[in-house]
Amino acid sequence: MIKVTEEQNTYKFNNEKAKNILSKISGLYVDYCTQEEATEIKNMLDQFLADITINKELVEVEKHETEEQAREYFGEDFIKEFNQILQRLDKEDNILYLHGTSPGSCPSIMDEGLRCGLPQITSTSCGQTMPAGDESFEFQQFESLLNWGHKNYKGLVMLAIPYETFYKEGLFTQLSVDNGYSYKYLINPDFIVGYIDVNTKQIIMNPKYSREHNYEGLMPDMNIYHPNPSMTNELIRESLKNTITQEDEEIELPKLRSEVVLDPSSVLLSLEDLIGIFRRIQLLDNQTIKQEQFDYFADRIKSVSSDLGNIIHLLKTKQELDEENKKYDEIFGDVPSIQSDTTFDDESIEWDDSSDDEFIEWNESSDVDKFFENLESEEPIQKR
Repeated sequence: MIKVTEEQNTYKFNNEKAKNILSKISGLYVDYCTQEEATEIKNMLDQFLADITINKELVEVEKHETEEQAREYFGEDFIKEFNQILQRLDKEDNILYLHGTSPGSCPSIMDEGLRCGLPQITSTSCGQTMPAGDESFEFQQFESLLNWGHKNYKGLVMLAIPYETFYKEGLFTQLSVDNGYSYKYLINPDFIVGYIDVNTKQIIMNPKYSREHNYEGLMPDMNIYHPNPSMTNELIRESLKNTITQEDEEIELPKLRSEVVLDPSSVLLSLEDLIGIFRRIQLLDNQTIKQEQFDYFADRIKSVSSDLGNIIHLLKTKQELDEENKKYDEIFGDVPSIQSDTTFDDESIEWDDSSDDEFIEWNESSDVDKFFENLESEEPIQKR
């Protein structure tokens, strides 16, 4: 990293509105969320962004090394070994995802598995560009490994995600709700190839990794999983071959679906991401967000707000829900109301960066990510 001083935008936010949003989302029962509540949350998010004021100031920033400098840092032996791993995983019909953490946390993650706050691989790791059958392929993003986008972590856990988990198999083990962690899902050790220690420029392989997985009981990913009986590993590989970028001009893939279907439960569950975002916003000095932080925060808030707007009409109104509850009471008598287990308890969320972090990993999007962004699940992961 190279430190320089330059003029950047800073963003001043209303801390009271951030507190109100956090309080509203934390107390939400998603199974009973009404149109009125979803509309109120959307309006609060939109108003929070609208009230932000922009200032300019001189700040000291760290500049990333170039790709050439990063390749020089890692050296020929490391580059050769990493490319060999990519080729091996590619031939085994895997896509490599990387999860950033501290190097000291990597051995235990490799041994015990990777805990996640959501059953969503993209919430905790980034997909990497794969050879897709090209034996002459060489990785061209070592700068992203050296300067990991999430907190510049120097431990990168390597996850081999099989093609099958995109269309017919599960990926996550659901942990006991009373296990004492806020991370309720686990990617088992046999999916973990090893890890990269960026500081020592070493790749440590995991003896527990295996391409043969027992998928029984594993939960599908709520984002990348798209059940399709006609899909095969060969079709995925062929599509990946066509997902390339040449001279900044992307080749457009044929649409795999004619329309986008949003599942209300998944959208409402994604509000949990905002708890982490607004917790971090409140911890910032002088109620000011720096440019690189703001880009992520604003994009995520806008995305959730947009999704809420698209599913509000699918939710029940407060009157409709009250009428259902009244009919229930008439049939079953006066019994205590049952609340959903799916609630966001702000105080229960752990903020230990030494393991998995609910703050979504962000990095330069790979061609692999661009391909799978076109897919949408036809089956909700959670019931409403």
